[in-house]
Amino acid sequence: MDYMDLFEDDDDYELIQFLNYQRRVYTVYQRLDHFEKWDDHDFWVRFRLGKKDVVLQVVEYIEDEISPQTNSKTTACIIVQDVSVAIAKLRPRFIRMPETETEIRNLQRRFYQIARFPKTIDLKIMNEVARWPGSCHDQTIFKKPRAYNKLVSGYWKNSLIVADSGYANSQYVITPYLSPQNGPEG
Repeated sequence: MDYMDLFEDDDDYELIQFLNYQRRVYTVYQRLDHFEKWDDHDFWVRFRLGKKDVVLQVVEYIEDEISPQTNSKTTACIIVQDVSVAIAKLRPRFIRMPETETEIRNLQRRFYQIARFPKTIDLKIMNEVARWPGSCHDQTIFKKPRAYNKLVSGYWKNSLIVADSGYANSQYVITPYLSPQNGPEG
């Protein structure tokens, strides 16, 4: 006698299968501790951040704001939001745009010494607006913040910004050649 003969129809068979279903054992994998695994050089190559001079310093600045207030479970999205807000609050401490004519000239001179490129302000972090969706074009984001308004209003005098190919060349922004053909282009 066949096992299927015991069931009157397919619905009974599906019900038996559902009731006898065995869930897989939930497995929690050990997470990789990047601080322990990588030496300073490999950490830099992997994350483009220094362990001691950047990551540990930032953690020191934000640890009071991201420490849990209770022993309850916290979801990842809340943790990410708390860390992001805490880091964003550090902006005034680490990001400062040039304000005086002397600061502008000094930045232009320093960038020229590094890259031999005139009239360029070496702004490490140009755009601190983090609310744009991932599919938004770089050019759209660039034209919104105060930095762009200062650039086009002449606040930074005759300065230029060197950008990647996500931006359009303009009176204020220059981008590299994507496929240089000869010596001057390269």
